[in-house]
Amino acid sequence: MRARIPFLGLAAFLALVAAAPAHAEGSITFINESPWTILAVYISPSSSSSWDDDLLGLVGLLSAHGGTFTKTDLTCTSYDIKLIDEQADECVVRSYHICNEDKVWHMSRDWLLRCQGYRPGSRG
Repeated sequence: MRARIPFLGLAAFLALVAAAPAHAEGSITFINESPWTILAVYISPSSSSSWDDDLLGLVGLLSAHGGTFTKTDLTCTSYDIKLIDEQADECVVRSYHICNEDKVWHMSRDWLLRCQGYRPGSRG
């Protein structure tokens, strides 16, 4: 009978741990391979009705042809992401899911054009 008491205590502890919400984190790295400088990056949970502060506010900008920026400590959820380039063109990606992973975005010229609603080759 004594051997069962510690086992039941361990089982109860494991059940509590399993029931606790997970605090998964992730990150996203933006690599700007386009010919345009990115002036602002906004990331907000998709459930939010407004944008959080500009992430580049502290570092300035994301240079053309290789500038990088990483946002860490993102909790497990879906995010809306908005990028604004030097010509004030916006790229908005909705419901981008990040959960316990490190994502990398390679933002090429064509990718950025498509995201902004242009056809590749239609903007200098």
